[in-house]
Amino acid sequence: MPTLQEPKKINLEKEMYDQARSEGLTFAEFLESKDTSEQYKTDGGKETELSAMSAFERRLMAEDIRVSGANASLVESFFKTTSSSVLFPEFVRQNVDFGMRQGRLHANVTDIVSTTSQIDSGAMKGIEVDLAASDLKHKRVAEAAAFPTAKFKTKEKSIDLKKIGVTIDASYEAIRRTKSNVFAAVLQVIGMQLNRDIVTEAVSVLVNGDGNSNPAANVDTDAPGIITYADILKLFMAADEGFEFTNLLAPREVMEKILTIAEFRDPLIASEFLTRGKPTTPLGLVMKVANGVAANKILAFNKTAGIEMIEEQGGQLVEVHKLIDRQIQGSVISKVIGFSKIFRQSATQMSIFWH
Repeated sequence: MPTLQEPKKINLEKEMYDQARSEGLTFAEFLESKDTSEQYKTDGGKETELSAMSAFERRLMAEDIRVSGANASLVESFFKTTSSSVLFPEFVRQNVDFGMRQGRLHANVTDIVSTTSQIDSGAMKGIEVDLAASDLKHKRVAEAAAFPTAKFKTKEKSIDLKKIGVTIDASYEAIRRTKSNVFAAVLQVIGMQLNRDIVTEAVSVLVNGDGNSNPAANVDTDAPGIITYADILKLFMAADEGFEFTNLLAPREVMEKILTIAEFRDPLIASEFLTRGKPTTPLGLVMKVANGVAANKILAFNKTAGIEMIEEQGGQLVEVHKLIDRQIQGSVISKVIGFSKIFRQSATQMSIFWH
């Protein structure tokens, strides 16, 4: 039994990753099932230092591996024992994942994706509501009369999954004497880059569609060479009923021009940007930079009805067995994903004609 001062003893084996995958769990969730935080609380149910930790953090503590602070352990500390080496892939995964979720100014995957699904094959056919053939208008229905009908159909073209990733060009000997917190920072930057690549793919589907004749509509600015508040309002009002836009994406240079529009510099509107670095609009849209948007475009979309991210079921962000065996050179950090556009009406782009 564990004490309130010491973590429970667990013999870690690399096969645990395969077991976690077969149970539909991440390795961190699998560890929590073997070493629950609840058991470290006091008899009165109060939190302790150990119960406030995750199961993964308790494993690091048990192996005497420190991953933060001035006294952070070296990377080679993960490979002191067979048991401790099992923690290294999860350390890599958590830091890459953390980097993928960062960014106040730049869009990350969660800013764009409406929902996420997992499949056990390399392709799938999604479904869509055929709005043209549906009668969804409100009407009074007499007794025994038919209700308005929403017609669903299978999309004609499949959504193919692709691998998006980064290859590590560094040997174990090159990184083993690196502090683990420094290596964590490097992994987080890799996560940021991976996120940008995935966001670019997601933006492409919002704009061009998923191959099923569902590209975004287009409107133009009123005058060449300039972006005005009236243009942003025009884009905002271009949304179809039921698909009001919630988010706006633009490349860096275009975002700079938008943020200099007088209405966007109003202190009441710009307070979030001035105090927290998060751009906002007078129209309540969430604004982010996404360099996947073309240089002369602004993209507005409805996040609820935009795109579905499809992931490979049981897919792993890192090559677990390679990392455990110190085969870091050539190891790949990747995700196998695809995107399906839920509604064609969910996005509209604005074209800017520069002089």
